[in-house]
Amino acid sequence: MTVVARFQQSLHELFGVLSTSRLQFIRCLSPNGNFDHADFDNDKIDRQLEACGIVESIQVSAAGHANKIVYASFLKRYQLCLLPASFKRSNTGLSDIATAKDIVAAHVRRHIGSVRYGISRIFLKQGHFQGVCTR
Repeated sequence: MTVVARFQQSLHELFGVLSTSRLQFIRCLSPNGNFDHADFDNDKIDRQLEACGIVESIQVSAAGHANKIVYASFLKRYQLCLLPASFKRSNTGLSDIATAKDIVAAHVRRHIGSVRYGISRIFLKQGHFQGVCTR
């Protein structure tokens, strides 16, 4: 077996393992610019946490918004709930966020405070997610 054939076989096995695995990502934070393990630059750590969305996720979780879904997935799942006017607007380039707000406003009772709109996801409190398409 040649080196190239062995590499291809190894790569194929690796992709097989990856395709059956549940991937999780770990975000490493740099505590300071000096590479000193005992020195923590709180401002630098805060900026890193904000940049990777950790701060927003913690705020949303603390507010009790347990259900989160990417806007495109939310719209794909609930596009049948759209009002005819909203559906027409969604086909003319209205943003995913505005269309998602139309769905929630039309179909989730007492949604004020139970929904948060992030940069790429919509967050709903427990129990409100099931009420989106009750018709």
